[in-house]
Amino acid sequence: MSAAVAVPGAPIEESHAGSAEDPVLQFFHSATAYDIMPENGKVVVVDADLSLAQLLRIFVEQRATCVVVWVGSTGSTVLLDTMHLIKVLLQYSSEVELTALGERLAANTVAEWLASQEGFVGSTMPSVAPDLSLYEAINQMEEQQIQRLPVVDTSTAMAATVLHIITFPRILRYVMAHFHDDNDELLNRPIEELRIGAFDTADIMTVGSDTSLKEVFQLMADNSLQCVPIVDEDGVVVDVISQKDVTLAARSVSYECMERPARSLLLEHGNPQESLHTCMRSEALISVLRRLLTTGADRLICVDFSGHLEGVVTLNHIFGHFIQRPPTSEAGDAAETNVTEPAEGDEEEDVEHFGRFCVTDLSD
Repeated sequence: MSAAVAVPGAPIEESHAGSAEDPVLQFFHSATAYDIMPENGKVVVVDADLSLAQLLRIFVEQRATCVVVWVGSTGSTVLLDTMHLIKVLLQYSSEVELTALGERLAANTVAEWLASQEGFVGSTMPSVAPDLSLYEAINQMEEQQIQRLPVVDTSTAMAATVLHIITFPRILRYVMAHFHDDNDELLNRPIEELRIGAFDTADIMTVGSDTSLKEVFQLMADNSLQCVPIVDEDGVVVDVISQKDVTLAARSVSYECMERPARSLLLEHGNPQESLHTCMRSEALISVLRRLLTTGADRLICVDFSGHLEGVVTLNHIFGHFIQRPPTSEAGDAAETNVTEPAEGDEEEDVEHFGRFCVTDLSD
C-alpha cells in the first residue's frame, strides 16, 4: 500500500553500519549533519498560540513543507508538516460544513489541536546534533519513517537552536555536489536490475481524474502516503498529487474547493509537467539521480512508453540501497585505490576521496 509514498527502507543491519570499507559508506560516515546545511536557508518557527488558520497561511506564504512549533506551556518544540495540515483539515471538515471551516480554523489554536492529538503533548521532537554523521541521520530517518529531521544545536546557553531541517532531497544535493566520476558500473546499471524502487503496481494506490481533493487527502492520511498518481480512464498517468498540495485548499477563500476534483485544481494552479516527474524502470541509476536533483522531487513515477504506471522510485529506496549494500572485496579494493595523497604544492587543501565522491575541507 505504501509504494506510492517515500517508503522507508528496512532497518540497517549492524554489520553494514560498522563497515568503513565501502566508499559510499565511508562518505556517509565522514560527512556530518552540519556539513549538508545550505549556505542560504531558513527554518520557520511559530508559536503554538497561533490559530490554525494563521498556521495554514504561514505554510502558503513561506512555501514551507514543515514548521517548528514552540509550545510555551511545556517549553517544548514540535515539528509539523504538510501531513499534519491534511489531518487538521480532515478533522475539522468532519465536524462542520466546508463553508464554516475557515471560521472554525480561525477559532482554534495550534496548541489546542496538538492537545487533542495523542502522542504530541510532552513528546520530544526527533532531532540530531550537528556533529552526528550523515549515515546516522539517514539511519534515524529510515528507522522512524520520517522525511524531515531537525538539526539542533544545544550548546547555546539560552535554548536549543534549530539550525536546519535535513530532508532526502537536501542530502541528494550534497551528495551530487561532491560526485566526481560517473564512469561507474553501479551507477550505469538500470534501477530495476538494482532492485531500487517499488514495481508491484497492485500495491501502488492511484486515483482517477474525478476524485475530489478531500477524498485524496483521506487516502493519504489513512495510508501515510506522500503522493498519489492520478490516472485517466485508460490508466495513463496524467498527474500526481502530493502532501504539499494541501496548499490548494489553504490558498482558497473558501474550503469548498475540497469537494472539487483534485486534478482540476492542479490544472488551475500549475502545469502538470511541473509536478509530474517520471522515469522508466530501464533507466540507469545516474540518470534517475540527476533527474531527482534537477527537479527537486523526492520520487519519480515509473511509466512505460505509453505512460501507464509501472512503479515508483523514491529517495528512500535509493539511500536505503546505498547504505544497506553489503561491502565486497572489490569495493574494499576500490576504497584503497581511490584514497589519494595531496599533490605536490597542494598540501594546504584538505581533500578526501571516497570512491566516486570527492570532499574538500570535510573536517571543517
